[in-house]
Amino acid sequence: MLCFTGFCRKKVRRHATRVKTIPRRVPDTGCPMPSHKFNIGETVRVRAAIGRNVPGGVYEVTRQLPHSGSEFEYRIKSANEEHGRVARESELTRV
Repeated sequence: MLCFTGFCRKKVRRHATRVKTIPRRVPDTGCPMPSHKFNIGETVRVRAAIGRNVPGGVYEVTRQLPHSGSEFEYRIKSANEEHGRVARESELTRV
């Protein structure tokens, strides 16, 4: 059961006609919520990827995208191209 507030409700039947809910504390796993490594407007370098046909070079982060299940993604734009691209966080490094 996922609970972001730390409290979940568990239903307990007392009588056949009445249902009471009691708060239950979810154990802390010690894992902080993941966050984006790069901010909007930050300049990043993209590793060239032959399989994805992405030229390496310097790009600007234009948007932070949600977590894709494995890692964060970003919308990036190069001054040399008129269109934007989507890149995974593992493909980017700070300039």
